[in-house]
Amino acid sequence: MNGRSTVAFATNGDSHAGLGHLRRCVTLAHELEKLGLDVSFFVNEEPEAARFLRGNDIRTIDAQPDDRRFDTGYIRAISGAQVLVVDSYAADGRVFAQASPLRVVAVDDLADRELPVDLVTNGGAHADALCYRVAAHTRKLFGLDYALLRPEFAAAPARVVRDDVERVLVSVGGADRFRLSVRAIDWVRSATGATAIDVVIGPFFGAALIEELTERERDGHGAIRLYRDPPQMATLMTACDVAIAGGGQMTYELAATGTPAIAIRIAENQTGNLRVLASRSTLVWAGDAGDADLDERAAAALRALAASHARRLTMSAAGQTAVDGLGAARVAQAVAELCTA
Repeated sequence: MNGRSTVAFATNGDSHAGLGHLRRCVTLAHELEKLGLDVSFFVNEEPEAARFLRGNDIRTIDAQPDDRRFDTGYIRAISGAQVLVVDSYAADGRVFAQASPLRVVAVDDLADRELPVDLVTNGGAHADALCYRVAAHTRKLFGLDYALLRPEFAAAPARVVRDDVERVLVSVGGADRFRLSVRAIDWVRSATGATAIDVVIGPFFGAALIEELTERERDGHGAIRLYRDPPQMATLMTACDVAIAGGGQMTYELAATGTPAIAIRIAENQTGNLRVLASRSTLVWAGDAGDADLDERAAAALRALAASHARRLTMSAAGQTAVDGLGAARVAQAVAELCTA
C-alpha cells in the first residue's frame, strides 16, 4: 500500500445502458487523481466497457456480474478503498444500506430508491425537482453546477456563430438502437445547406450500423466524416454550427461549448432535463426516438434553426451561461473530503 486514499467505482456500460455512466465516472476519477487519490473500477462483464476504460487511462479494472460488482466486502478486499462511488441503475437500495464501513457516493438521476449515502450528486438540469429519499446526514450536490464533464469543456474554445450552417455534428450517445445516426444524415441533407457532417460512433454501436455508416461516408465523397471516441470532443463540437444529439450527458457538453442542438429523447429518464434545457433555450427537443413522425419533426427543427442566425446566437449564449464545465472538479473535492472525514 502506498498510503494514498482509494476511491472505488461500481458502474456499467453496454448497448442498453449506453456510455453515460462510464463517461461521467471516468471524468470524476481523473479529477480525483489530480487531488492525489487512487481509483479502482468495478464494471459489468462487457468487453467494450473495459476497453473504454483502458482507452481512457483507467488502469485498475475488475469486471464482474452484478452480485459481485456491488459486493462491498469484495470491493474493500480487492481495492482497499475508503469511498465507494456507485453509478448504476442496477444497484438497489441494499447495496447502499450494506456498504459500511465504506463512505458511499451515489451518482443518481432517477431518485427511485432509498439512498442512505454520505453524498448524492445529480448534475441534471431538473435535479432539484426530484424527491430523493436520503439519510439525515447526506450531502446533496444538485444541478448543472455539478454536471460531470471532462476538463476540455471547462476551457472550450471561443464559439463563432456563422451566418450559415456549414457543418453539423451527429452524436447520439454510446449506443444507437434506433439508427438515429444514419437517419440524421438524411435530416441534415434535406433541411440544411451544410457541406460537412461529422458523425460520432459510440463504443456500443452494432456492427451492421457501423457498416451502414461507413458506406454513407464512402458515398459522401468527403462530406461525411466518422469519428470513434474522438479525444477532443469539445473542439469537434465548437467547429460545428449545429448538433443532433441524444438527450443524455451530451446535452450538457453541447451547452458548455455553446453549440445549438436538436435533441432526441432516447430514454424516459431524459425527460426532465430536456424539458428544462429546452425552456432555457439551450436546445430544441425535436421528439422521441420511437416517434413515427420523428424524421419529419427533426428535419423541420433543423430547417428552422438553420434559417435563423439570431436564434442560434441566443442558444449558444444560453448554453454557456447554463453550464460552465467545472462540475467534476466541484464533486471531486467533495468526494475527496469523505476520504479524510
